[in-house]
Amino acid sequence: VYDYYSKKNTEESFAEYFKVKKTLMEKVDNVKGWDANAIKELTTEIEVVKRVIQKYSRSQAAALGWFELGELYFRAKEFDQAISHYRQSIDHGSNELIKLQATMGVAYASEAKRDYAEAVEMMKKAIELDKNKYFKADNLLTLALFYEKMENNEEAKKTYREILRDFPKTPEATKSERFIKQLQ
Repeated sequence: VYDYYSKKNTEESFAEYFKVKKTLMEKVDNVKGWDANAIKELTTEIEVVKRVIQKYSRSQAAALGWFELGELYFRAKEFDQAISHYRQSIDHGSNELIKLQATMGVAYASEAKRDYAEAVEMMKKAIELDKNKYFKADNLLTLALFYEKMENNEEAKKTYREILRDFPKTPEATKSERFIKQLQ
């Protein structure tokens, strides 16, 4: 009985989430400039996403909703709001890919706020979460750049060398070689 209702709830939550997401994306495509006013233009759609999150708070649809809101606030350069929503996605989701993407979102939003220590910590967590190494080379490159912004050139070089060792013959390795030379 539990499996039946659990599956039904999951299907309902995703159906409702994707219906809302479709409407939201259509509206997002029509936004002219991304700033605080863009969020105001999307108020109705954001409220609908929040209702889905509230209704299905323990579902993956809710975690996707939190992530989607994080993305919207990031685009509008409201980084504190973006971080808050990404963290909700991390805390409420069980899907590793959603957690990975949300963790990366926190790292990038922290960088945008010039909180490089938090950006480094969150990018390290993203690298740990990336079990299949889909984003590892790119995330290592980003981590090294965060270290440079912190003026921690030794850690940056160490990270660039890790890319050269683990991901030779990739665009990230080519960039790493160039960045190491610039740090000499």
